[in-house]
Amino acid sequence: MKKMKNIWGSGAILIIVTSLLVTMAVSCKKSDSEKITFMGTYFGTLTMGFYSEADTIAITAGSTSTAVVMTSQTEAGSTFTLNGTVDGTNLTIPEQSVYDSHLNETYTVSGTGTLDNQTGSLIINYKYVTSSSSIYYWQFNGIKII
Repeated sequence: MKKMKNIWGSGAILIIVTSLLVTMAVSCKKSDSEKITFMGTYFGTLTMGFYSEADTIAITAGSTSTAVVMTSQTEAGSTFTLNGTVDGTNLTIPEQSVYDSHLNETYTVSGTGTLDNQTGSLIINYKYVTSSSSIYYWQFNGIKII
């Protein structure tokens, strides 16, 4: 019986496995680094028209490579948590229900935001809809402090 040549030597297998690992690392790294860029604590102002109050937002990692969790604590005492996703320097807050215990109100919230990596400046535009269908547009403008 004639022996067949093994064209898949250990060197070829090593090259293939290494290529796959590098490809996987590069594809995961981008979204993870985007999320890491957003993670931190931001202090700024939450405004609607002529009204404004101090706001602190802590952004932590969510359950997927692009998901983030944002917890906001306003000067007036409102605390709420929103889920969002990041893509580059852009933040998207999909429509979701949020209960504000300070105001004893449930809102439907959505929004978008942008992070300036050089300055650490974060701007988020929110749309709040009350249970009675009143719509309020808020803007957070802050800077990364941690």
